[in-house]
Amino acid sequence: MFKQAQVILILHYDNMADDFSQSLTPPVSPFAADSLCELSPAQPPCFCCSETKDDPTGALSTEGYTARGSLKRYLEPSSSLDACPSHPYEDLEAQLPSALLEELFGITLLIGRLKDLPANVQSAFTIQNQGKIFPPSWHLLHLHLDIHWSVLEILHLLSHKMQGQVVYAHQFVNLTGENLTDAGLFEEHLCSLLCDLTGLAIGKYSKVRPTEALSSHHYLCSCTKELWVLLMHLLEYRNKVLHTQSFWSYMNLLLRPLVLGKPAAEQFSGLPTHCKDPLGFTWWLVTHLAVLGQYSRNGTVQSEKHLSDNWTFVEELLKLTCNPKGGLAEEQVRMHVHCCLSLCLLWEPSTSAVSTLWDYYSKNLNVTFTVPWLGMSGLGTLCKTPLALVEQARSCCSPSPLHSPGHTQLYRSANSFHIFLRVLALCLAQDTAGGVPQRQIKGRPPSGAGVSGVNHLLFNTDQSQEASH
Repeated sequence: MFKQAQVILILHYDNMADDFSQSLTPPVSPFAADSLCELSPAQPPCFCCSETKDDPTGALSTEGYTARGSLKRYLEPSSSLDACPSHPYEDLEAQLPSALLEELFGITLLIGRLKDLPANVQSAFTIQNQGKIFPPSWHLLHLHLDIHWSVLEILHLLSHKMQGQVVYAHQFVNLTGENLTDAGLFEEHLCSLLCDLTGLAIGKYSKVRPTEALSSHHYLCSCTKELWVLLMHLLEYRNKVLHTQSFWSYMNLLLRPLVLGKPAAEQFSGLPTHCKDPLGFTWWLVTHLAVLGQYSRNGTVQSEKHLSDNWTFVEELLKLTCNPKGGLAEEQVRMHVHCCLSLCLLWEPSTSAVSTLWDYYSKNLNVTFTVPWLGMSGLGTLCKTPLALVEQARSCCSPSPLHSPGHTQLYRSANSFHIFLRVLALCLAQDTAGGVPQRQIKGRPPSGAGVSGVNHLLFNTDQSQEASH
């Protein structure tokens, strides 16, 4: 029923005039008097000189635009239209935006938030067997997803049709004395939805091991995945057309207090207070959201970038990772640098990010970079022969594709330093204009080294690691 009502509303909006002022041709009720129904339809104004004499002082054609009042419609104040009695349908039409806003607000109060759904309903996210009959909880959960997106979509369409004019819920204001606008409800509903989706991701991250960070996604089902994509495209469109905040601006505002251990912003209230490893979770979530940025508006993955990069925030995360006061172990640093490599493959590599990592590893070259619980797998990075060093250098200079097992399983086969070398190789590979990015890196390799500088660093570092063993 709600979807039908939504379709009717959207069709109604598409067929309406550009604004919600009085209609120029109000509909006639089928129950109107016979005298009204028998009136011949009025012809639209037109340029007509066939029956008009060429009189310099004579009146213009009665069939023309001026005689029909076109100039009054466009040039005179709109208050002049109020002098004539309006049709009842015109009054209802003028009240539609406010009434629609109040109905949408009532729907949000009725259904509540995703985080407030009972546990047995939220557990339906884990039902993935397409060959069975789904329980009522599964249908109820996905109905909530439909309603949450539909409310946001209708609010966006309302704002678009009103062309920036603020819509007030007049009846709500009269009853409560509080303002309720279309922009305010859109912002509130959007932030609640982003907060709840992030909360669901926090719950899933609690079961993710570092070795599975890039192969385990943040969404619970393909429907929540699609909802993330819809939100990305909607917010990017509004950012470009309406100059509102971008998708990453909202997410940064949501995630920054979580990383820093500070209270969440007021509009993002309701985020779970307990999160296993907030910094690691943020790296994980940002990386997987960036992957979803490859989806186009028709739902297909394309090589072109549909979502702008977020290096400014990622560089903040990188500084927290490399901060000596943080005391992060290799198992955490390795996952963070692995995520950074993924972002470099998705976006253009950031010279600032590479500089931060360079400074970190230049001070920690004597560290073994091992993860104890991985067992013997970490020792595979030691190279006993020059040929093995060359092969390892080549693997660092040619990172595996983003979704390949060679990349997703890199956590097991390479330490954080060797993953950093892959990041460095991507950055140096962009050096096609005479070494400009290379000169910006603190402690750069020898002049003219280019990608071969990675081989030089790798050889020296492996020698120091082998000596330490």
